[in-house]
Amino acid sequence: MLKACWRNLRYILDHKLNVLVECWIEGLYIQGITHDLSKF
Repeated sequence: MLKACWRNLRYILDHKLNVLVECWIEGLYIQGITHDLSKF
């Protein structure tokens, strides 16, 4: 069970990082930082 929680957390953090990088490239700085804040 704990392993599944860690896997999900890693997935969410990887997703947030990828979105941040892509938004930063497009100039959407605030959207990149605030994306998916409800997940935490």
